[in-house]
Parts: sequence; structure tokens; C-alpha cells
Amino acid sequence: MKLHRIQIPPCRPYEINAAQSWLSDMSAAGLHPEPDFIFAGLAFFERGEARRYRYRFDIAKPATMFDDGGVEEEKQRICAAAGWELVGIWGDFAVYRSPDDAAEDIPELHTDPALHAAAYKKVRRRALGSLIWIVILAMIWIKMMFDGDALLDAVLGVGLYSRLLSAVIILWALYLGVEHVVSLHTFCRRLQRAARGEPVSPSEQEEVRTERNWHSRAWPRRMAFIASFLLIGAWLLSGFASFLQAADEKNTVDLPGSEDRLPFALMQDLYPDSTFSYSSMDWTNEIRQRKDLCIPVHLQVLQNGTITHPDGTSVSGGLTVRYIETVSEKFTALLVRQYRYSDEHDKHFGGYRTLSQELRDSIAAVSDAPEVYTYTARFPTVLIQWGKRLLYINYYGDAYSSPDAVVRAMLAALAVTKP
Repeated sequence: MKLHRIQIPPCRPYEINAAQSWLSDMSAAGLHPEPDFIFAGLAFFERGEARRYRYRFDIAKPATMFDDGGVEEEKQRICAAAGWELVGIWGDFAVYRSPDDAAEDIPELHTDPALHAAAYKKVRRRALGSLIWIVILAMIWIKMMFDGDALLDAVLGVGLYSRLLSAVIILWALYLGVEHVVSLHTFCRRLQRAARGEPVSPSEQEEVRTERNWHSRAWPRRMAFIASFLLIGAWLLSGFASFLQAADEKNTVDLPGSEDRLPFALMQDLYPDSTFSYSSMDWTNEIRQRKDLCIPVHLQVLQNGTITHPDGTSVSGGLTVRYIETVSEKFTALLVRQYRYSDEHDKHFGGYRTLSQELRDSIAAVSDAPEVYTYTARFPTVLIQWGKRLLYINYYGDAYSSPDAVVRAMLAALAVTKP
């Protein structure tokens, strides 16, 4: 029965000297890489007799839609005839080995530094192309994150946790791409110096010696791998958690009987001298709640019903209210700006609606006066920021002749519950 062992590589494949040295030391300890030994960033070894091998990296063909890449069979036969066994593919490289005790009889895999350098230039160009794509994606993400109403989309959709974690992942990928290009550039430069017959300086000799000492980088590299795994897992879980939070029925309750838990006004508060009755529509009259990073309170209320006035006349209508409390007034102001941006660029935007002069004067007289915006976007809309709190109200139906009643009731309720 074969015994196996799984390890996190202490170096990356483009750190060629360190990777070759690590594999050689593993074989000397009786751990020999299995065929195609790298999977999902992990290295798989078989336990066996301790024997030191020389490991060398060569360029592998990249996989494409029509080609699995790797190493051509003819090249494998040529290398095998010369004493070099193909172990597997690691990143851009094919990994070969030969017994160390047969080094006198088996020549080096690469004997011409000029050809060797030319081959690695191709990998360096490939790495540079990947880095350019990563930079383009990072720029697109930055535009998506900070342009227009992207932050608002995150708050209302996938959540800030997921959006911020995606930023960390992109930055990490950018760092790895830069490190990839720099490492290959340094390696190619050494090969070119050797091809020109230039002497190797003591500092470069020390640099190569340090690279071969893979132990010095083992702990940070392995911790970085674990952190990357946890980061991607947290990103996936955050998106899934946002989906579950939106779909969880526990986060949705019936509005009738729960009015007292709301810090803002409802339809029955708009006309206190009238009576209100809820409609029987199943999809209305409910409270949805959620939490997110920097947003301890996030409520959405759907209400629909009929207001009956003392004279017996009645009017129907509805409210959709989103109430958000953040940890910062500046963050709340940013969400307000993005709400306005989103509505103003909507094809249904109908322009701003004017409040009465009396109401505007009363708002201006309030200490720490709230910001109030009224306009039409699909439905008549009121947008209020008061400190760290935000109210986004859509109202519809024939219960409202102007936004004044909505604004007055909402500000009165906010004043009562003002922290």
C-alpha cells in the first residue's frame, strides 16, 4: 500500500531555483512527487526510499481551448533518452528529474544559456500579458466600485462584505502577477549574463544561494496560501449569506401588528384624523430586515391600503420605504448621492417636485436640518438624510396630492426617534 503526503508548496513555480531545491530535498527525505503532483495549489507526494534527485524546470505549452498543453510526446522521449524523466506540470513549467548520483553520466537538461534564456522570455511575455489583463480587470473593478451607484448596488444587493472581499482578492492577484513577472525577469537576466559569459557578481551568487534556501520562505508562503484559500471561501460565503439573508423568511414579518417597531411614518400617520385599513394583497404589507457591514439597521417596508376620511370618502395608495442607519454621516451622504444618481439616470426620471414654502421654512428652522429631495422616478419619491439615517420613500396611488404630507409625517417620526 502506497503512503501519501500532501504539502503546501513553500515557493511558487516561477521561483525556479527555490522550487527545484525544494523538490530535491523532498526526494532526499523519501517524498517523491506523484505524476501530475500539483492540484489546486497543493503538492502530492508518495513515500518511498530516500533518494536525491536533480529537478529541472522547462517550458510547457499553455493549455488552450483546443489543446491541453503540456509537453509533446516526442520531446518527452528525447528527454527520457537523455536520462530526464517528466514528473508533471506545475504552472507554466514542465518538471523533470534525474538521479543525482548519475549526474556524471546524465548531462544537464539545459546546456545552452542563450537558448534557455530565449525560452524563458516566452514565459515572461506570457506572465506580462496576464498581468496586463489583471490590471485591466482591477481598473474595471475600481470603476464599478466607485463610479455611479455601484456602492448602492452593493448595499441593496450582494452586500458590502462581498464587495470589499472582492477588492482584496483583486489586489492580491495583482500582487502575485507583479511578483511573477519580476521573478521571471530576474531569472532571465541571469541566464542572459551567463550566455554572454559575464562573471557573476558576489551579490548575485548570494541571491541565488538564498533562493535555493527555500526554508526561509516556507512559512510566509504557506500562510499566504492558507490566507488565500480562506479569503476566497469568505468571499463565496459572504455572497451566499447575502442571498440567504434576502431569502430567509425569518427576516420578513407581517406589517400589521408590527407598526410600533418602525422608526418612521406609515400611511396611517399621514392623515391622523382618518382611519386606515390594510389591503388583502399577499405581496404587500410586510417588513424585510437585513444587516451589513457599516449598516446596523436596514429595513424595507411595503405597505398598501385605504385611507377613509371623516366625511366618508376614501382613497387608496401605498408606500415603499427603505430605512438605513449607517455608522457614519459621510457614508449615509454617499448613499444619498448614489440614490439620486441612480434615479436621475433612470429613463423614468420625471424631474424634481417642489415642497411648499411653509414646509421648506420649517425644515430650515430645525437644528442639524435634514436633507430632503423630492422628485419622480417611476413613482413619486422622497429621499431624506438626517444624520446617519436615510429614508428612501416611493408612494403611489391617489392618496397623495403632494409630497408635503409624506415629508411632514416622516420628519415628525424621525424627530421622535432621533438618537
